[in-house]
Amino acid sequence: ATDNLHRPVAHYGDEAVFQRHIELDNDPEHASHCLTLAALRECRTTSCNRLNETPECGFDSLAERGVGAILALPLVNNDQLYGVLTIFSATLDAFDADEVHLMEEMAADLA
Repeated sequence: ATDNLHRPVAHYGDEAVFQRHIELDNDPEHASHCLTLAALRECRTTSCNRLNETPECGFDSLAERGVGAILALPLVNNDQLYGVLTIFSATLDAFDADEVHLMEEMAADLA
């Protein structure tokens, strides 16, 4: 299972959001809908643009800390998965189709 390989390597930004995300990642109930883990398992981009309006995602504690949207991008090169880049935004609807495409290109370049 790829979930066993999941561990944060680095972060930049709000420490409280980062710590809460780590706590959530260690919660088996949350793991079933975690965008980072979904991107890792499915090797595809996942996102949620309105955390405060998507209760089924279970991100209430991140929304309470000011996160409005999440984008998780798999880092893949030549069919080799290296990890996932997860971006949190305070802005709702931060990741439109053009933004996602641009971020996917950046993730491919990183991989």
